[in-house]
Amino acid sequence: MNTAIELSSAHRLVASSVALSFFIVACLLADSARAACDADTMASADALFDSGRALMEQKRYAEACEKLAASQKLCPGSGTLLNLADCYELTGRTASAWSTFRQAASAASAKGRVEREAEARRRAVALEARLSKLTIVVDTAAQPQTLTVKRNGAPLSAAAWNTALAVDPGAVVVEASAPGYETWSSKLLLRPGPSAQRLDVPSLKFVGSKTTETPPPSSWGAQRIAAMIIGGVGIGAAGVGRGLGVYAMRKDDDSRGAGLCDQEDYCSDVGLDLRESALSSAHASTGLVVGGLALLGGATVLYLTAPTSSRGGGSPSNGRIGLGVMAAPHQAGLMLRGSW
Repeated sequence: MNTAIELSSAHRLVASSVALSFFIVACLLADSARAACDADTMASADALFDSGRALMEQKRYAEACEKLAASQKLCPGSGTLLNLADCYELTGRTASAWSTFRQAASAASAKGRVEREAEARRRAVALEARLSKLTIVVDTAAQPQTLTVKRNGAPLSAAAWNTALAVDPGAVVVEASAPGYETWSSKLLLRPGPSAQRLDVPSLKFVGSKTTETPPPSSWGAQRIAAMIIGGVGIGAAGVGRGLGVYAMRKDDDSRGAGLCDQEDYCSDVGLDLRESALSSAHASTGLVVGGLALLGGATVLYLTAPTSSRGGGSPSNGRIGLGVMAAPHQAGLMLRGSW
């Protein structure tokens, strides 16, 4: 009920000021401050001004304010500011009207327009008792230094934090953000008429640096690649050794089956050659099978003990791996050299 009474009184005050506003406008149509504009710009600004005034007479205040603001932007003048402030007041934008009346007073004072300045200041003072104010409270010690606060999408300077500021009545959205932190926002409704509200910005939640997500690093570092190569060589060596063992057994069977060697192991020249070939193959088979199994065991150890850094970031080019063959009259083998 009190709010309704305040609004009713405010509307009566606005209505009583409209007639005076029209009188002021008539006196301000020719504003010397606009003389600084070139002819084309002034013509555009005047057209916007006239359109704004016509819309005000039709009580289409929201559209009128847009036209007058555009005119002021093109060619500034204290007279246009007075009309724009009057339009803001008629739409209920008390904070904008109060601020614009103050700007008009300063502009008129700079041009020595005493009466115009007095009227602008009087209107501003009259609005002060009807302002809605909002204090956005920020605990700077608990916030990141890169904190940004916005009010209705417009950045709010740090100097304006923790200060009661005049705000137009209606919905107000406050947003706080910082790189690496979760954005916080809140919406509140400011009532028309004199009011004072406060909004506390909580400490932002840290979420870490925002970086482009990359796929997990490959686990195939130099050590694991070496392990796979060694294991492969071991399997191959064991396979070759097994083949040589079969070959040696066949040679030995041939030396016995053809009567080239008797039960006392006395052999002819041909039988002796077969026996020696079988024996050499058997030695080579044993060496390759044993060496292959040893390589497999070593490869397993290398694979399982690969460090994290090697698994994640290593590449084959970081290590050097060399493979060699060792052969002797009665043995053969493979030799692997490497560093990682």
